[in-house]
Amino acid sequence: MKRDGFPSRVGEILERTFEKLGIAKKMKEQRILKLWRKAVGERISQHTHPFLIRKGVLFVRVDSSVWLAQLNYLKEDIIYKLNREEEGVIRDIYFRLGARENDT
Repeated sequence: MKRDGFPSRVGEILERTFEKLGIAKKMKEQRILKLWRKAVGERISQHTHPFLIRKGVLFVRVDSSVWLAQLNYLKEDIIYKLNREEEGVIRDIYFRLGARENDT
């Protein structure tokens, strides 16, 4: 691919290709899942496990009803922190009671 007579950079070509294939969105979602610990901190991370993003909704398992209630109060702040890293990926978070992945 050429741009103004110059070859396109590989990164630009890959970015356009990933966008066309819908892979870019999935890559952003995976980065959000990996950023969870950084966004919420160690203490909250010990009681939660983000496991899925579907249509902008992040699904998170929480190990106790007390933490589930507290996280619902913190939801908007968590969404803000996650979207600060990957703009506009998360529009809501659904917390559900369940064992963390490490606990099973």
